[in-house]
Amino acid sequence: MVQRYGYKMVTVLFTGDAVVIHKRFLAWDDTDERHPALRSHGFFQDPEIFRVAAMNCGGFDYGDALVRVDATDLAVVNYSDIQAQIEKAVRSM
Repeated sequence: MVQRYGYKMVTVLFTGDAVVIHKRFLAWDDTDERHPALRSHGFFQDPEIFRVAAMNCGGFDYGDALVRVDATDLAVVNYSDIQAQIEKAVRSM
């Protein structure tokens, strides 16, 4: 649709310490909040497999605007700042 209609894209890329994010993922992956069909069923127990999978996503950038967010500690993520960066990117398109 982007190519067909010429839409502009804002990529919000969440990055951070892979060890911390891996531990958080494992804790969340086996909760009732996560649908059983979406669980990793132990595939990402190995931190290296998780890191490699995350690295594959880490380079994602559609090309119009990129907002990077360090998600190592979600308690300190400034969501208002993310929103402001997205709005600024949209206005500049």
